[in-house]
Amino acid sequence: MKPQLTHYKIDNLHQETGIDMTLLHIFFKTPTQPETKLPLIITYNKFREFIKTIDEPAYNYLTKIRADIHGYGTKDSAVFKIIDDENFNLEPLIQSYLNNLDETMIIEHYKFCSKIELPENHEKAQQTYKKLDELINDDFKNKNIIYSKFIDEVDQVLHEVTLKFFPELFENDPKHLTAYRNILSRATLRFSEEINNLIHKV
Repeated sequence: MKPQLTHYKIDNLHQETGIDMTLLHIFFKTPTQPETKLPLIITYNKFREFIKTIDEPAYNYLTKIRADIHGYGTKDSAVFKIIDDENFNLEPLIQSYLNNLDETMIIEHYKFCSKIELPENHEKAQQTYKKLDELINDDFKNKNIIYSKFIDEVDQVLHEVTLKFFPELFENDPKHLTAYRNILSRATLRFSEEINNLIHKV
């Protein structure tokens, strides 16, 4: 039961949740089954980790895109803009992902697509979506956006202060600069996390 990719969609959650995370919605068919009515969904991060196991140059290319973007977190929206601008074709990699799926998973996904159409299951799904909408409200979204910006700006301010007082540090070899970057990252994340915890105690 070899699955064949029919099409895929990119769904970034930033607008709805304030979290810049991307989901791949993958539709496929098999020689004996039509196109799936519901997509197989995988996070971009998980998909990229799969790519690491089958295509190292592609993995390195995608990793470098993220590494060249300033800031913390996934920054998926910026990553996919570059992927699109550079016309990098994800389809062969998505097909490889499908080829590596266990046949049982393919069968179970088709069963899931059939079950979700039953009236009782459709109603349960609608109730679940409603609860999610109540949880993922504007307040939830704005907090995520603010916290993400806060981390990035803490990093920038710490870097600028360090550069101001110790410019000679940045004249060292790459090994020392890597050590500096690691120290800066740990300090930024620890400070941001503790401030976030403090805010939630107020």
